[in-house]
Amino acid sequence: MRVRKCGWLSIVSDMERDESLIVAFADELRARRSALELSQEELAHMVGVNRTYMAKLELAQNQPTLTVLQAIANALAVPLSELLGAVAVRQRRRSATTRSRK
Repeated sequence: MRVRKCGWLSIVSDMERDESLIVAFADELRARRSALELSQEELAHMVGVNRTYMAKLELAQNQPTLTVLQAIANALAVPLSELLGAVAVRQRRRSATTRSRK
């Protein structure tokens, strides 16, 4: 992500385009759900969202709100900070792999 000095609006638009974070979250969510042997439908019910929305989160087609993030962490029985930390690690690994391929 490139930070420009044109104002906060430019920085936000760059952040919105950072797909690697969204994909890293999707991958982490899917991995943790699978490790707990939960279906998307079961996890969605625990979180209080529709199964289709959960599927879109796992496909990196949607971004969760903070409220949904907290509900997901609760359903997965992990602190939100741990979940987000794992996402950050996954994103760094993904970015490093992408850079090494170029």
